[in-house]
Amino acid sequence: MKRIYFFGMIFMLLGQIGLAQQQHRSIMQEQLQYYDSLENAGVDFYQKIRPKQKSNIYDGCSLNKRVYGWYPYWEGSVYQNFEWSLISDLSYFAYEVDPSTGNATSTHGWETAAVVDEALAHGVNVTLTVTLFSNHSTFFGSQTAQQNLINNLIQLVSDRGANGVNIDFEGVSSSLKSQFNNFLVQLADAFHNQLPGSEVSVALYAVDWGDVFDETLLNDHLDLFIIMGYDYYY
Repeated sequence: MKRIYFFGMIFMLLGQIGLAQQQHRSIMQEQLQYYDSLENAGVDFYQKIRPKQKSNIYDGCSLNKRVYGWYPYWEGSVYQNFEWSLISDLSYFAYEVDPSTGNATSTHGWETAAVVDEALAHGVNVTLTVTLFSNHSTFFGSQTAQQNLINNLIQLVSDRGANGVNIDFEGVSSSLKSQFNNFLVQLADAFHNQLPGSEVSVALYAVDWGDVFDETLLNDHLDLFIIMGYDYYY
């Protein structure tokens, strides 16, 4: 299976990068928690914010590599200023997992977000980012929750005519390594069987200190590994 390793680029993830006292938190987690705390979790709120005028710096160059960007729901209509020819992949951020059920605490407007339609119309691969930053033992202790999540994601991706999912589970304990990697295999196999041609990727740490990811196993099932490099900030 073809393996692609590269740094994930973040669109518009602005703000301070902080460190929890006991555990590093990625900027993705920090920003998601911050914007959720504002209680403007619906994409409609941000769609009403007019984007800044696009700068004229595009020089007509074309892509010769994949450019993968996460699009946080709170960026609203910023996509209206994108040079779509310079983007190959857009992952909508995010489906937040309820660890007890596998259902979404919020999809943040994935079902109707205009950026998804716009990206697909421009031939950009679109995926849905799936986040779980805590209570991993609850989720991995329930096969029902795991199956619910898989079923939900396949339905959501299929309904939008999108290309797949990006799994961003952070802070998973090394004691859950087997359950975590087996779930990723189960998810990927289900997607490939039910939505042929779909893509399942996972967000990897720049350094996997806890040895949580079994890349040898996952390499035979996942399509893409995306390293969360952040200029190796930590």
